[in-house]
Amino acid sequence: MGKISKTEIVMRAVFIVFTALSIAFAGFMVQMSLAETRISEYGVRFQEFPDYAHALIQGETGITADKLDTRLYSDIIMYGNRLHFPFGPVPVALFLPFALLPGDGFPTLAITFLLLAATGALAFRIAKSRGLTERDALWIAAAYSLGSAVAPLAIPVANSWLVILIANVFLLLALDSHLTKRRVWLTGTFLALATATRPVSAIGILAYVLLTTRWRRETGSKSTTSRLPLPASRLIKLLLPLIFAVLLIGAYNHLRFGDFTESGYEIQWQADPVLRERMTHGSMDLRYLPDNLRYFLIEPPNLAGSFPFVLPDGMGMGIIFGSPFMLYILFRIKRWRKMIKPLAAAAIGLVPALTFYASGFSQIGYRYAVDVYPLLFLALIAAFGDKVPRIAKALITISVIAHIIWMVALFT
Repeated sequence: MGKISKTEIVMRAVFIVFTALSIAFAGFMVQMSLAETRISEYGVRFQEFPDYAHALIQGETGITADKLDTRLYSDIIMYGNRLHFPFGPVPVALFLPFALLPGDGFPTLAITFLLLAATGALAFRIAKSRGLTERDALWIAAAYSLGSAVAPLAIPVANSWLVILIANVFLLLALDSHLTKRRVWLTGTFLALATATRPVSAIGILAYVLLTTRWRRETGSKSTTSRLPLPASRLIKLLLPLIFAVLLIGAYNHLRFGDFTESGYEIQWQADPVLRERMTHGSMDLRYLPDNLRYFLIEPPNLAGSFPFVLPDGMGMGIIFGSPFMLYILFRIKRWRKMIKPLAAAAIGLVPALTFYASGFSQIGYRYAVDVYPLLFLALIAAFGDKVPRIAKALITISVIAHIIWMVALFT
């Protein structure tokens, strides 16, 4: 590969900046045009994390309750006359710089659109690192960011959607770091950031890193590779950032609720009889597994009497209907050796979601599974081999068009 000239570097930088600004502007325009964004009798939407960041800058540990007069928040927890949200500190930290801007509202969708573009760019990098051409890698990027349950997260009907999207960017960064053999501490740092965003999100990628790393062990003057025992120094570099993330979450919880282990979910559940009624077996139980698996894999969409005539079930839609190109994982059994590890790690990562009391609400696709989408797409790339087949490209095109139509039909 030849050296890149300074002119080409400048042109690429200009292109990246122009693209980022265009995507952010598109998000801004979408937020301004959404029918539900500004409804006078309910208040301004999509302001949860900007408002929380603004409160922290002012020295408050939560949003004052009087904000409800002008805001329509989601996933609210009322505690001590303050409003909180049951997530890690990273989403709020992301909006801290923007909270310094003047004005009473911030175009959150400009950020979510950039995050969605980042998922596509990272999926592209990962696909290229697995041997696909740039054209085929672009198909993977389109399938990931626009043709799957990732796409609707760019319009966060509930603020938990934005949390999943932020965590997914960090998970893709961690997987990219691992696959391109960067420093193990960098992989651990990205996993830690995902954990400090959504605590259970990093389980699958962490499992994959542990399953696939060729750990080096020093033996005298020679270096050998082995699976066990794991060299303490490398394992510490991987896990130390995660340990720090757990401590940070505990401190954040204590600051808000006076309890290191209380994220806010228990307070939310105790205050909402509807949620308690749904927890027939507690918040997590293996008996929720059959229903959640159905919503994740095979739940069909509903028929509608008007365009687009087919709409996702609000509780979730099976991946074979929303992203039918994923069926290639099943039909390429000859490549199972390359698919078994990402699929096994994905199964581990899905345990918290599949045993949770709910599958999610008002969603396109099963959004709780997005935490393991990097692994599912890694298995898909392995199933394709060195080329994305034409039939798969047709299915990706259908999936992208369908998700855009569903987003317009349901969110405007």
